Amino acid sequence: MPIENQHNSHRRTVEPWNFGAPKHVCQQCGAIVWYEEQNDKSKQTSNPKYSLCCKDEKIQLPFLKDAPPFLKFILRYNGGNRSTKFKENIRGYNSIFSFTSTGAKVDNTINVGGGPYVYRISGQNHHLMGSLLPATGEKPKFAQLYIYDIENEVVNRLQALSGDNTLSSRLEFDIVSELVKMFDECNDLAKVFRMARDRFRASEFIPIRLRLIRSRSNDSNVYNLPTGSEVAALIVRDLDDNVMRNIIVEHKLDGLQRISELHPSFMAMQYPLLFPYGEDGFQLGIKYITNDGKRKTKRQYVTMREYYTYRLQQRQNEAQTIFLSGRLFQ
Repeated sequence: MPIENQHNSHRRTVEPWNFGAPKHVCQQCGAIVWYEEQNDKSKQTSNPKYSLCCKDEKIQLPFLKDAPPFLKFILRYNGGNRSTKFKENIRGYNSIFSFTSTGAKVDNTINVGGGPYVYRISGQNHHLMGSLLPATGEKPKFAQLYIYDIENEVVNRLQALSGDNTLSSRLEFDIVSELVKMFDECNDLAKVFRMARDRFRASEFIPIRLRLIRSRSNDSNVYNLPTGSEVAALIVRDLDDNVMRNIIVEHKLDGLQRISELHPSFMAMQYPLLFPYGEDGFQLGIKYITNDGKRKTKRQYVTMREYYTYRLQQRQNEAQTIFLSGRLFQ
């Protein structure tokens, strides 16, 4: 099917180049790729080799699990018009469940003319987190919504978008309620903040801190997902020097702290709908897999670029949650 020409703000015609759908599979990691992505692009072969996805099997990450039933159902349009509206407003739904805020200043002056939407920011993009509880007189937002006034949690989450009344009015109460239940059951990060909530209920007068652990105990060459105890811990006493590299969420604190992009929970805290279980993202120290007969490299560890190149591949035996998330993934 021919694709209509697109025009930019200067009305110059841009001819699309369509490779069609990817039809080949990397024999090492199962990534579905285009023929043109093969290692030797000058060679015509019926059995092309690929390394862009997994660096010739040097990178092995655990596959992402299928989304929880409700999210999987609504992402695949199984809910009819309800699913359609959910995907149209998926950024808003993700925003009200995010643990962190973005610190980038979005520049919309570039979006003129008839071209596709462009997301451009001024300065560096970074994620921010506040305290466990809101300041006196302030409404809860982001991670605070998992702890504060949970009897009215759904309403609080919808009101968290009060700065965008149009978007807030498009979010459905019932869907937000189902997502609250889903994250409570499945998301390791949500469970950690609920644990802090329970501690506040038990002893309101003892300030506590929440430590989101950065270093995972993984001595194996194989990168594994963490256990619950490796994700976070509640702290009542003062911190020692070994703890300070982790994210410390204070009881009450003015201002925001910046979250390192090297923290394993960096992406899961900002995009809970893409990583509904609170899965780890990139972290330092993920080793290459060394196989006999394979060419060895001087570098021993997976880079951030290589990690996300591997992660952002479609595979038949891996969950498609990220790719089904439409506007949230764009």
